Amino acid sequence: MARILVVDDDITSLELASLVCEQDGHDVIRAEDGRVAMRDLRIHEVDLVLTDIMMPDVDGFSVVQLARQVQPGVKVIVVSAIGDRVPQDMASMAFDKLGVDRVITKPYRPHMLIKAIRELLSGGPG
Repeated sequence: MARILVVDDDITSLELASLVCEQDGHDVIRAEDGRVAMRDLRIHEVDLVLTDIMMPDVDGFSVVQLARQVQPGVKVIVVSAIGDRVPQDMASMAFDKLGVDRVITKPYRPHMLIKAIRELLSGGPG
């Protein structure tokens, strides 16, 4: 069982991702925006951060940057529809630079999320 920080400003997406993680046996910390996630990263040790990118005030890029600073070994999955707004190659370069381990495009199927989480936590391909 891992501790996962789930970050999304869309409450439906936040609850869905949290439920999927909990049903797979993980302990979940929910953050309804980037500002809350930044606080939680300073308070709680987590094994994995699952974050949206496009959020008001504090975006997912900032969340990933802080996660890498305060918890260098943490695994990071970005779940986003960013491909609709930014060319895929530009998004991939930005994610690589930040140290994102996996990108899952919204909408996604729960089994895709579970598979990505299990692979990353077991040391599988990033």
